[in-house]
Amino acid sequence: MSERAHLLAIMKMDVLDGLSSISVCIGYKYKGKLFKEFPHDLEVLRNATPVYKKMRGWDKTINKPLSYANLHPNAKDYLSYLQDTLAAKITMVSVGSSRQDTIFVK
Repeated sequence: MSERAHLLAIMKMDVLDGLSSISVCIGYKYKGKLFKEFPHDLEVLRNATPVYKKMRGWDKTINKPLSYANLHPNAKDYLSYLQDTLAAKITMVSVGSSRQDTIFVK
């Protein structure tokens, strides 16, 4: 992965545990046109249909992963997709409510 100017911290990743699939909004469709950015026009916003990319979810994690390598492969795929789509590097992932549930990504 190349150096990126923007850094991300992903919080509350644990709320996705147990979902069979995750829907990521990738755009909005309005009158046959796909908007890749959030519509700023109120008419478009009121009548647009969100377009989703479905990603595989993962089972509920019983033991909290202590490192990025220990995350479920589908969770890592999800994070990789976010990094690539947003052109930003994820540096932190929270998988629970305590400090020990924070993974620092190198």
